[in-house]
Amino acid sequence: MCNNQVVAFAAFAPQRTLGFFLLKSAGWKKRICLHFRVSHWSLKSDMRYPVDVLSCSCGYVVFCRDLPDAQAHGETRDQAINACKEALIAAFEGFFADREAIPVPSEPDNEFIIVPASVAGKVLLLNEVIHQGVSNTELAKMMGLPRQEITRIFNLSHSTKIDTIQKALAVLGKQLTIRVL
Repeated sequence: MCNNQVVAFAAFAPQRTLGFFLLKSAGWKKRICLHFRVSHWSLKSDMRYPVDVLSCSCGYVVFCRDLPDAQAHGETRDQAINACKEALIAAFEGFFADREAIPVPSEPDNEFIIVPASVAGKVLLLNEVIHQGVSNTELAKMMGLPRQEITRIFNLSHSTKIDTIQKALAVLGKQLTIRVL
């Protein structure tokens, strides 16, 4: 792992989620209970979502403990982890589409997936907008931008300058700081 990591600081919205799912593969079953309780807090490291990597007769299965929709399979361990990273971002897209707060990662242990900084910034912004109850139209007026630009900011497929995310958080009374460690 590289010693230089981008670290973002910003506030998240309160969130409480409870979910269950059943993972079946290659003759084994595992029931996972997910419970997140997040109070208003600051993210003080990069977004690391803990994952479990399990070997099976057909390769590896990886699933994210905090988001049941983020699970994947691969012939090799690296393929499975990379596929789970894509599944994690795809799960985020569902939260963006439904305009729901994204559960923040629980404390990782051995295995984790680091969310790209560009996606992490958008996640921070979405959670803060939801926490404050601000609509896209209201955010557009606050930023002096057309509503379509706000729609693009909340599109994970669209490249958004970090300055734009920083400005959006600033008009919401939050600060985005990036450091190299």
